[in-house]
Amino acid sequence: YWFNLHDDWWTDVADIQYLSAQAKDAEQQGELSHAFSLYGQLVAYYRLTFLPEDIYEDVFSSYRRQHEYTSIQLLEHLMQLSTRMERFDEALSSALHTLSIDPYNENAVKTLVHVHLHQGDTTGALRQLNEFELMLRQEMGIEPGQEIITLRRSILNSR
Repeated sequence: YWFNLHDDWWTDVADIQYLSAQAKDAEQQGELSHAFSLYGQLVAYYRLTFLPEDIYEDVFSSYRRQHEYTSIQLLEHLMQLSTRMERFDEALSSALHTLSIDPYNENAVKTLVHVHLHQGDTTGALRQLNEFELMLRQEMGIEPGQEIITLRRSILNSR
């Protein structure tokens, strides 16, 4: 490859850095709608597969894991921001996207439960917790974290 450094050229890495900085700044300034929009643009980048043509190349595995980790962190932040802004459809979408990447993500499950509760669907919230706990036990042989247990108790005590 040959790049002419005097030409204008673009990389998604530079765009991601710019969007990330702008989103954080907008959020700090209290411009939550603008921040939400910028974070949404970032999510669109992270939905793209990291070097899809080289998906089975081990040399890129650490970068692929970093890409996935950063994507999940962004989605978790977007879930929190969506909930704070009472944009529950977006919180639901971010949680489901997170679970498609990491089915064991407790933050995504808690977000789904909170969306169910916001909609007045206590049964749906408990069903979501039951399915998650069953998956943890069957697939990983572990119990859910304390926050999930506390959330369940809180729901049951409020009935």
